[in-house]
Amino acid sequence: MTNTGRAVAVALLLAAGFLAGYGLRGYTEPPEDAITAAYMANLRVFQQRVLMDLPDSAIPVYGDSHIQGLALQRADSRLVNFGIGHDRVGTLAERVREGASQRRFSTYVVAVGINDLMHGASSADVVGPIKSLISDLPFARRLIIGSVLPVARTRPGAEAINERVRDVNESLSALAATRARVTYLNSYEVLADDEGYLPSRYHLGDGLHLNSEANRLWLRQLAQALDGAEAMAQ
Repeated sequence: MTNTGRAVAVALLLAAGFLAGYGLRGYTEPPEDAITAAYMANLRVFQQRVLMDLPDSAIPVYGDSHIQGLALQRADSRLVNFGIGHDRVGTLAERVREGASQRRFSTYVVAVGINDLMHGASSADVVGPIKSLISDLPFARRLIIGSVLPVARTRPGAEAINERVRDVNESLSALAATRARVTYLNSYEVLADDEGYLPSRYHLGDGLHLNSEANRLWLRQLAQALDGAEAMAQ
């Protein structure tokens, strides 16, 4: 089978799995199997091609499915979506470094971590790689680091996950406070309820993925963070 044939076969399998798991309540997470891995690898290659042809003024936005589902142009026309569903902090950092080895931009946005925490990672497992990534981008004038969003109380292990979410966000906020070129994007504060859970009015029914209302709140926060980061850089 040719490379094109393999890509088509993977796409068809993914589409079938997606349609089978998509019901009235919204997106259902597929298992992290070979098909998912192939999907992520292929999308990474395609995104790398896009990266090479971007204008110098572009702002790459790296993340997981929370980012992938955003209409980023609502916040700023320079933003380009490099979100990949299921991504975790380690592979995301690899993607950013790989891209920066070929194209460098003055501003980056990174938001990742919930997939790590849902699979048992500690707060240090998430914060450490992000801290290292910041150090690996000394040429960037502005780095916007997004908070990790909580899950709904209906998710298995939600209480423990959200406790680590809060720990990560506190560390990211403190990290940004000590670095002039780093802005902490605190979308957590507008999307978490008083008990630290994702309210039902903000997700698709799965307790994790954001609906349009929540996405627009997130984008409003991002637009404000971009304005603030640019003012600080001047």
